[in-house]
Amino acid sequence: MPTNRDHQATKGPTALISTLRNLQDEDIIQLVGFTTHAQGQHSYLRGDVLETEFNAEQTEAIVQVRGATTQYTCWISQPGQTSRELDMRCTCRTGTYCKHNAAALYELRSNLSATGTSWREMLLPLLTPLNEGTELALVINVSDPDLPITPRRLQGGRWTSRRASWADLTSTRWASVSEGIRVDHLAFIRDFWQTAKAKSRWSSPNRVELGMLGKDAYAVLARAKQIGISLFASTDPEVELELSDSLAALIAQRADIDEDLELSIVASIGGKRTTNFKLIEPANLVLFDDRKLAQLGPGQRELIRLARTRRRILIPARDRVDFLVNFAPRLTQVDADTEDLGTATLKGRVDLQGNYAHITWSAEFRSGDASIEMPIRDARTRNAKGGPELDRTIETVCKRLDAVIDQKEPGKMATVYMPDIPEFLTAAY
Repeated sequence: MPTNRDHQATKGPTALISTLRNLQDEDIIQLVGFTTHAQGQHSYLRGDVLETEFNAEQTEAIVQVRGATTQYTCWISQPGQTSRELDMRCTCRTGTYCKHNAAALYELRSNLSATGTSWREMLLPLLTPLNEGTELALVINVSDPDLPITPRRLQGGRWTSRRASWADLTSTRWASVSEGIRVDHLAFIRDFWQTAKAKSRWSSPNRVELGMLGKDAYAVLARAKQIGISLFASTDPEVELELSDSLAALIAQRADIDEDLELSIVASIGGKRTTNFKLIEPANLVLFDDRKLAQLGPGQRELIRLARTRRRILIPARDRVDFLVNFAPRLTQVDADTEDLGTATLKGRVDLQGNYAHITWSAEFRSGDASIEMPIRDARTRNAKGGPELDRTIETVCKRLDAVIDQKEPGKMATVYMPDIPEFLTAAY
């Protein structure tokens, strides 16, 4: 079969060749959607496309794309005359219009653009650039709990809602309303509206909320910013909405309330914490200080539940030691600062049985008037995040005990023959 390098041997480019050569990012988005487009673009940039070729008639492209565990074959043809009529299939589980197809489109476009177009075709985009025309913006009303999104158009150096409602920009009945608007901005707004409509129980054609976009919300907004659509939290006064590259996290932060201990949910990003945040669950986003959006990192389900209700967890003073010893070391999402309990008190309980003394060792932790006691083995395991002095003390005592006692259960039970007790006490202490 001929490769993509042989397409010039034909008398003229087929409809498929022409379409692939002039394909725009917006065309790929319309075919596969925002999320799949982003995944495919990443796959292409990573070099996952291994081989491309065309059939003899150059009416079908066959592309090999590397997947996570295997290699997939994509077939791309064009029954009609426009990019919207591209027919795409793949051997992956999705089967059609998948990320492998999107990666293949990027590779084919790159190859065809580099291997020969006429000077007219090469200069045509320069004569009619997409960035000509009136710019659009999206305003996310952060003062509204539902975070509604409304479009704006730039007019006379100011952002206005006049002739910029969702109905104005998405309707094709009155072309004069959208005349003069940047083509790529208008195409994005219409696709944005359709995506929100498809993902939600639609209530009003002029009502779009951030949560309607679901898990795709961040990718959609990032795409808007990439093509030059401004994002605002407010236009009066003008407050730009920032998209953070860092993942956000929820943390149970500790605070002393009199003698009790309180845990409250705060949001963290870039090492900074704040209580001024809004959780946007359907979109898996966190809004910081009404002006910065960030994606929420994984493993946050229970903290999301607590953040949703703004619940605070109160630990009474009498349970403080229990929390610090048995819970805090194993709670990775709780404030990392641990309270210094000092050196634990080691206790040995002696049970006399004939000529033998059975000694059970334990460690006692104390904070104020509260205390908790546990076997040494448990103390060493559960106090992994704090109390280095305890670790050193336990290690020292256990090593001394090992030298004079045959322990069937190390760190827990010691059996000492009565005549050896003086030697045992000398060695252990």
